[in-house]
Order: sequence, then structure tokens, then C-alpha cells
Amino acid sequence: MATNQNWQQLISLGIDEAAERLNELTDSPIQVQIPVVTTMEVVDCPQELKEQFGHEPISATELPFTGELVGVAQLLFSQDNALELTAMLTGEEPDSPEFDELKQEALTEVGNIVLNSVIGAVSNQLKENLAFSVPTYREEKVENLLISYTLELETTAVLGNASFTIEQLAIAGEIVLLLKNQLANFNIMGSD
Repeated sequence: MATNQNWQQLISLGIDEAAERLNELTDSPIQVQIPVVTTMEVVDCPQELKEQFGHEPISATELPFTGELVGVAQLLFSQDNALELTAMLTGEEPDSPEFDELKQEALTEVGNIVLNSVIGAVSNQLKENLAFSVPTYREEKVENLLISYTLELETTAVLGNASFTIEQLAIAGEIVLLLKNQLANFNIMGSD
């Protein structure tokens, strides 16, 4: 079964690639920290995320995928971090009339880059093709965001906190992989 360390290596590979691509998007050096990764039953995931994000709605980009692994990847930001990141990427102020639309577009694109990179790293390691769907953007409370997944008994959650520093702006997000297949079926990075 894949260990937290194996998932940490995979998510780190994906985040490093994403940072390079985001670098091009922002024209600013982006530094990332190695994520701390935990795996858990999906029913425990809402409580874990509520401790981090509280009870307020969060910004989430979701990327469903199918293939040898089936599930969804999510990139979650607090509203404060979502506003700061959008303002930095677009140059718009949060009180501008078009800011909400720009936020949705910007965070969907950032989520697309990060999540495609992470799922790509997983796909490469498994040597299996994973088909990605188009990412979607949502603003929900944690419990609403995960409700359809917590009802599925054979779903495992992999959580990796991602920290990006862009132009002295520290942005923290959470990468969540909700895997509908049992992880024990997969040999990730040589784990037994």
C-alpha cells in the first residue's frame, strides 16, 4: 500500500512542475514547500479540513479523473488566500465589479495547472493513462464540498498542504485526492 511518504513524493513532483508553469503565468519566481501528506478514510476528511478552513465557504477547483484510478482532485483555498491570489494574478482590486468573475477564471486556471501536474505525476508513476475532465470551480463549505464522496465506503482521501510564495505573498492551499479505488491495489514508487 502506498505510504504518506510515497504520496508526498508524488504530490511534490506535481507541485514542482506546477510552480514552473505558474512562474510563466505570473512572471514572478514561485517558491514551494514540500507538502505534508496524510491519508485517511474519506469520512474523516471533512473534520480534518474544517480544522484548517473553519466553517466559512472555501474556494475549490475540482478535476475529476478516470482510468486505473478513479476519483477527483481538488485544490482548496481559504477565501482570504483566494482573494490575494486573484488580486496578484489579475491586478484587480477585490471591490472591482468584475472581480468575482476574474476570481473564478483565475482560480480555475491555477487549479487546472496544479491538479493536472499532480494527477500527471500519479499517472506517470502508475504507468497508466488517466483521463482528466474539465476542472470546475465552486465556493462551498467543506461539508457540502465533500458530501457526495463521504457516502462512498471505498473512497480514500489523500491530503497534501501546498504552500506557494509569490512576490512575498504566502498562499497556502490544500490538495485533496479522493480515490474511489482502494490504494492497496497500487504499487506507488516501489511501496508494497
